[in-house]
Amino acid sequence: MKKLILLSLVSFSLFLTSCSKETMIKNELDGEKWKVVKITTTTGSTSNSTAPDAEFYAFDKDGGKGTMTDGTYSAAFTWSVSESTVTLTFTNSTSYTVTKSGYSKQTWERKYSFFGNDYTEVTELEKQ
Repeated sequence: MKKLILLSLVSFSLFLTSCSKETMIKNELDGEKWKVVKITTTTGSTSNSTAPDAEFYAFDKDGGKGTMTDGTYSAAFTWSVSESTVTLTFTNSTSYTVTKSGYSKQTWERKYSFFGNDYTEVTELEKQ
């Protein structure tokens, strides 16, 4: 009986922990504007970093919608969070894994292939 209670408590704790990360990320994005401060793209042993001047992600409050702007271009997207993955959907779905999450800074990572090459893109954001 004690083992059953202990197993139930451990399972419930794991459930709360996994939900809290998702809820935390949602709360950090919901209704906020984030500036992209650095994007690092790596393929093989080659890395390239850029610091966009005016790239922002604005997340609508309670709507799962948002807008990305880069100074001259603007695009609407929908967004969702599942565990530690933020999915932005423009005309196609782009999923980022949140590797660092905080109240004022986040780091997102995504992997993709392009013309037979595998890339890793790390995006650093700061809350505005």
